[in-house]
Amino acid sequence: MNTLQRLQLTTLGPVFGLVALAVLAFTNQNELNRAQANRYESYRLAHELRSSSDELTRMARTYVITGDPAYEKAYWRILAVRNGVEPRPDGRTVPLRRLMEQQGFTNEEFAKLKQAEDNSNALVTTETIAMHAMKGEFDDGKGGYTRTGKPDPEMARRIMHDGKYHDDKKTIMEPIGEFEEILDRRTAAAVSMARVRSDRLMLLVIGLAGVAAAVVWLSIHRHARSLRRAIDDLSSTSEYVASGASQVASASRSLAEGASEQVAAVEDIAASARETSAMATVSSQKTTAAGELVGREQNQFRSADVLLGEMVTAMDEIDTAGGRISRIIKVIDEIAFQTNILALNAAVEAARAGEAGLGFAVVADEVRSLAQRCAQAARETAELIEESIARSHSGKKKVDDVAAAIRSLTEQSAGVRTLVDEVQLGSREQLRALERIGSALEQIENVTQHTASGAEEGSAAADELTAQAGALRDVVAALERAVGSRGRGAKPTVHPPRVPGL
Repeated sequence: MNTLQRLQLTTLGPVFGLVALAVLAFTNQNELNRAQANRYESYRLAHELRSSSDELTRMARTYVITGDPAYEKAYWRILAVRNGVEPRPDGRTVPLRRLMEQQGFTNEEFAKLKQAEDNSNALVTTETIAMHAMKGEFDDGKGGYTRTGKPDPEMARRIMHDGKYHDDKKTIMEPIGEFEEILDRRTAAAVSMARVRSDRLMLLVIGLAGVAAAVVWLSIHRHARSLRRAIDDLSSTSEYVASGASQVASASRSLAEGASEQVAAVEDIAASARETSAMATVSSQKTTAAGELVGREQNQFRSADVLLGEMVTAMDEIDTAGGRISRIIKVIDEIAFQTNILALNAAVEAARAGEAGLGFAVVADEVRSLAQRCAQAARETAELIEESIARSHSGKKKVDDVAAAIRSLTEQSAGVRTLVDEVQLGSREQLRALERIGSALEQIENVTQHTASGAEEGSAAADELTAQAGALRDVVAALERAVGSRGRGAKPTVHPPRVPGL
C-alpha cells in the first residue's frame, strides 16, 4: 500500500464513520420529526372532533334561540364535512374516522375516539329533534320527521339546555380527554426515546470527529515528509522537463531548417533529373534513327556484295569465253599456217608449170598473202584476247578485293548495328531508370516536406511542453507552499532527457 493510499485510508476512514453517524443521526431526527408530527396530527384530529362537537352544539343552540335558518345550514355543513360528504378546507373529501384510522392510533386510543364520536353522533339526534321542532316537524317513530304540527320552540330550547344534554355533552369530552392522556404518554415516550438516541448519536459524532481530527493530524504529520520528498522530486523533474523541452524545441527548429534546405536540394536534383530524362529521350530517338540508318546501309552493302558476285561470275564467264576464243584463234592460226604452206607449195608447182601455172601462181600468192594477213590478224587478236584476259584477271582480283572489302564493311556494319541496338537498349534502360529516379525524387521530396512539417509541429509541441513545464513548476511551488516544503534534504538524482542530435 503506497503513501497516498494509506493517507486516503486514514483520512477517509474517520470521514466515512462520521458520514455513517450523520446518516444515523439524520434518520433518527427524521423519526423524531415524524413522532412529533404524528403527535401533533393526533392532537389535531382529537381537537377537530372536540371542536366539531362544540360547533354543532353552538349552531344548534343558536338556531333554536334565533330561528335563523343560516345556523341550521351551517350545522348540517359541519356535520357533512366531518362525515366526508362535503370537502374539507384543504380540498379533500374524507370522513374524520378514516383520517383517525390512517393516523395509526393504537386500539386503546382509537376506542376512545370512536366512543367520543359515537356519543357525538347520539347528541346529533337530540339536536336534530330540536331543530325539526322549531319547524313543527316531529318524529314519526320510523326514523323520519314527517309528522307535522305547531312549531314548539320551547321544547327545542329545553332539550338543548337541560341536564341530559349536558350529560351527553360530557360523555363526548371525557373519552377525548382520556384519549389525549393516552396519546400524550405514548407520543411523549416515542419522542423521548428519539431524543435520547439523537443525543447519543450526537455524542458519538462529536467523539468520532475528535478521533478523526487526531487521526488525520497524525496521518498528515506522518506522511508530510514523504509528500515533501515527492514534491522535491517533482520540482527537480519539472526543471529537467523544462530543460529537455527547450533542447527538443531547439533540435526541432534545426531539423525544420535542415529539412527545408533538403527540400530545396531535392527540388534542384529533381529538375536536373527531369532535364537528363529529356536528353536521354532525345538520345534514344537519335539512337533509334542511327540504328535504322545502319540497317539501311547494311542492306545496301548486301546488295552491292550480290552485284559484285554477279560481276565476278560474268568476268569468269568472259575469261572462259576468252580461252575458247584463244583456242579458236590458234586453230585459225594453224589453218592460216597450213594455208600459207599450201599456197607456197601451189606457187612452187605453178612455177614449175610455167605459163600454165602462172594464173594459179597469182592465186596462190593471194591466198598466201591472205593466209599471212589472217595469221597476223589471228596473232593480234590472240594478243588482244590475252591482254583482255590478263586485264580480266586483274579486274577479277580487284573485284574480289572490293567484294572482300564490302563483306568486311557488311560485317562491320552488322557489328555497328549490334552496338547501336545495345546503345538504344541502354538508352531505353537509362530512360526508365531516370523515370524511376524522378519518381523516387518526388517521393523523397514529399517525405522531406512531411519531415519539415513534422519538425515544425514538433517545435510547436516542444514550445507547448515548455509552457506546460512552467505551469508544472507553478503547481509544484503551490504544493510546496501548501505543505511547507522549503527544499529540505538532498535533491533526488533525476537524469535530464537526452535529445538526439540531428
